[in-house]
Amino acid sequence: MDKLSSKKIISIGAIALVLILIINSCNSRGYKDTAIAFTKAWLDGNAKKMVSLMSDDYVDEFMEKSNESTKKTLINTLKKDLEGLQENFVSSYGKKWKYEVQYIDAIKDDDVCIVTLEVTIKGKKWFSGNKKESFSIDVELIKKGKKWYVDGTQNINA
Repeated sequence: MDKLSSKKIISIGAIALVLILIINSCNSRGYKDTAIAFTKAWLDGNAKKMVSLMSDDYVDEFMEKSNESTKKTLINTLKKDLEGLQENFVSSYGKKWKYEVQYIDAIKDDDVCIVTLEVTIKGKKWFSGNKKESFSIDVELIKKGKKWYVDGTQNINA
């Protein structure tokens, strides 16, 4: 093999390695990102996104408790519940309410984690002026493969 073809092989190998690393990093989802995405989906009323971020065990448990037979019916039921939550936000904060979700802390083991987030909701109503409230929320997660999922089935000792 001449020098030119061996340099090409090394270059192609290096490019392939970089692509593999990029693809692997895109296929993983960290515990902070998962907890924040789930909380935002809840605040946005996005039932489909919430269920997609739940572990299969948690979805099964959720379906059993709510007497739903499929993920689709679970999503529809959850969507109706979330519509009520959205109405509560509108009545408390006005139609143009906004939120912020911030990571506070996490208690993490190898494959289980509790993430504490602070949620701040802001709004303005003509009769009550500006309104801003904050509260913290704990999101329980479990790691399956390279991704973290919301899971309330684990007995996590914090």
